[in-house]
Parts: sequence; structure tokens; C-alpha cells
Amino acid sequence: MPRVQTLQFLKQSASTLKLSDVRNENDDTIVAGASKAVASGPEAGPVTVILSGNENSVTQWSGMIMDKLPAKKL
Repeated sequence: MPRVQTLQFLKQSASTLKLSDVRNENDDTIVAGASKAVASGPEAGPVTVILSGNENSVTQWSGMIMDKLPAKKL
């Protein structure tokens, strides 16, 4: 999946989960409250996403990613 599309999905999923204060920190990072997702890789994909921060929100966030994109590689 392209990097821009992956970041849009990460931001949307954090908003859906109602993680607080969802925003772009920079071109490769989404911050959602006490958690952060950083995407790296080529623009056209595939990309690697590293989630860090609050254990509960990271667990919810990664669970949503895996549920919504079972056939896709992030």
C-alpha cells in the first residue's frame, strides 16, 4: 500500500477509535494522544509502520489495522 494511503488509513482508524488529539506530526508520523505511528519505506509501498506509546491504544490501533487490512501488506 502506498505510504500516503497508509498514513490516511492510520489517521482515520485513530479517529474511529476516538484516540485523542489525532494529528500529523510530520509527513511520516501520526500522533494520537499518547501513541504514535511512524511509517517508513518507498512512496509507492510497501511501507513498515511502527506503533509506540500507550499500551492500550496501541493494542486497539494495531487490532483495527489487522482487522481492516487482512490481505494487505503495510
